Amino acid sequence: MVDQSYIGEKSTPVGDNKDVADSADVLAIYLADIAKFPLLKYEQEIELAKRISEGDGDAKETLCNSNLRLVVRIAKCYQKSEIPLIDLIQLGNLGLLQAADRYDPGRGVRFSSYASLWIKAYIVYDIKENIGEIHIPSGRLEKIKDIKNLQRDLYTKLDRHPKESELSAASGLSIKQIRDLFTTPEASESLDREINWGNQTMSFGEIVEDVNQNVEDEVEKDDLCLRIEDLLDNLPNERRKEILRLRYGLKDGHYYNFKEIHEFFPEITVQRLQQLVTDSIEKLHKMAKKMKLDE
Repeated sequence: MVDQSYIGEKSTPVGDNKDVADSADVLAIYLADIAKFPLLKYEQEIELAKRISEGDGDAKETLCNSNLRLVVRIAKCYQKSEIPLIDLIQLGNLGLLQAADRYDPGRGVRFSSYASLWIKAYIVYDIKENIGEIHIPSGRLEKIKDIKNLQRDLYTKLDRHPKESELSAASGLSIKQIRDLFTTPEASESLDREINWGNQTMSFGEIVEDVNQNVEDEVEKDDLCLRIEDLLDNLPNERRKEILRLRYGLKDGHYYNFKEIHEFFPEITVQRLQQLVTDSIEKLHKMAKKMKLDE
């Protein structure tokens, strides 16, 4: 289940060493707890989304639980904000719950890609509230950045400026919402405001750009893992399946390096493990093309 103790009230600000230790213990327990939830295949996401739309609470828990590790990875991208990581995770989980209610698989987007927008929106809004200088409605600045990034991606793909209808279809926003975002007067001013970020002073726009890239990397990694999991059933060698699950975080959420994998398979050298992973990914890539799963 999505544990409400992690997504409700935020933790007490860290004070002495005992508080730090307690916070670390809570986080360690939480990470160990969510590692047991398996990733879902796209067909499962579609079925769960249908059940959620019919009011099935168990389906919502299943969909959210399978994406709690994505929340953690995205929350880690915002650690320089000086908000405790466990609090960032709590905020991200609230965004995850919102995404589960609103997800429409009919748009052809994996849940992790869609949910990442809501996870970021909840985290960023809280960061802005803590800064106390930037006053933009919840998620608005993130939507501006996301729609501009989408516009750039579509321009590259189509070799022309995308139409408003194409932006609307790709983003899930109405044409009116897109127009409102592009004419937001406070957007440029807010992006230029300077705030403390870790050991640096950066404009909020620079921070959003930097973190967005990190988040996009995490979502791409998550999508790769999901695609691999979808294809693993077609790989006949059980040992190779297990090696890929370890390498790509499909076993327990941890991305094992080759030395760590070698501890599971001491009879296989590190170099051979690297070759097996490369060879297996190539085979999966060919399978994906054959099954028309590859882009």
